[in-house]
Amino acid sequence: MPPSILLTFDVEEFDAPLEHGHEIDLDTQLDCCCRGLDPLLDRLQQMGITATFFTTGRFARERTEHVQRIAERHEVASHGLVHESLADGDLLASRTLLEGLIERPVTGFRRARMEATPHEDILEAGYVYNASEHPVWIPGRYNNRRAPRQPYRSGSLLNIPASCTPRLRLPLFWLAFRHYPRRLFQRCALRTLRHDGQLNLYFHPWEFTPLTHGLPLVMRRGSGPALLDRLCWFLEWIAEYGSFRTMGEYADHWEEQP
Repeated sequence: MPPSILLTFDVEEFDAPLEHGHEIDLDTQLDCCCRGLDPLLDRLQQMGITATFFTTGRFARERTEHVQRIAERHEVASHGLVHESLADGDLLASRTLLEGLIERPVTGFRRARMEATPHEDILEAGYVYNASEHPVWIPGRYNNRRAPRQPYRSGSLLNIPASCTPRLRLPLFWLAFRHYPRRLFQRCALRTLRHDGQLNLYFHPWEFTPLTHGLPLVMRRGSGPALLDRLCWFLEWIAEYGSFRTMGEYADHWEEQP
């Protein structure tokens, strides 16, 4: 398989302000996501790029037209039923809800905030792959520096971790994209793509709106429409070195790798 660029987005309720003690109602959370999602979908269509959108059941139920628009060109996968928690039965309920709305199978799952989820539970709910693992240390969140860095199977479940660099395990997720110097992120991404044969990146549509809801500077800095311009510039550049694939497409052909 040629090097695969796995571009993914978490489509969810923008509930980050609640974590920092600021009230924000559900409609505002959903609207914030939609304001970033619409221009994102426009730009990806113009560029001919397909991606995977991990979507919560609540967002899909409340903003069905947006999810159906995603499904016209991209893969829709599960991000749980609601963003703030994962209760018993939510894995299956989320998949069932999404499949009913887009009328096609939903095979992938990513848990909110990359929290650990038993592999057997994901399999039992009918998923083929799990994208919930981030094999790095994120202070205050998790320390997964000993976890597998590349895709691996757990029984019949394919686990596709978010990308980090070889050896040093520098994370290449959404905050890194904003805060690393541009050339450093390019160098790290290209090295990882060439070394691993795949690059798994994730962002959020709400990042492409100006964030002012009392969030810490590390989350506000670099957000807004200019971030979408920067992302599209990066995608045009990295496209010279690999091919964009959805997570589902990558999972279907993963066994073909040497």
